Amino acid sequence: MRLVKTHSALLLAVLLSPSLALAAGPGDLTMFEGTVASLGRMVNMLMPIVVGVLFIVFVYGVIMFIVKGKQGDEAGRKDGKNIILMGIVAMFVVSSIWGIVKLMQRFFGIENDVQNGGAIQVPTVQGITGPSRGR
Repeated sequence: MRLVKTHSALLLAVLLSPSLALAAGPGDLTMFEGTVASLGRMVNMLMPIVVGVLFIVFVYGVIMFIVKGKQGDEAGRKDGKNIILMGIVAMFVVSSIWGIVKLMQRFFGIENDVQNGGAIQVPTVQGITGPSRGR
């Protein structure tokens, strides 16, 4: 199984490397831009679901802590406490990573393009790959 994961990751890296390095031709970037935009939309849809599942895990831990505490089961109470802690830490990690992603999107100016399904502006250098001035 580990070999399959390694080969899959290697194949994906080889297939995407020209697009990631911006070595593909200008017409080839539209597919890459569309893929990035659709991935952005998919992640935007999944984030509330992930946070909701983590919240349910947290609530489950609270209920387990209370119920096991009333029954006098110290091991179950300790398990509930650990589930609460894992839920809080997981929500913090997910929120922090998502915040860093949003900050980088704003910094690079791609926030609105990906959210609205538009294409990402590929940076160009004037005179080399961009439009020339008066030539």
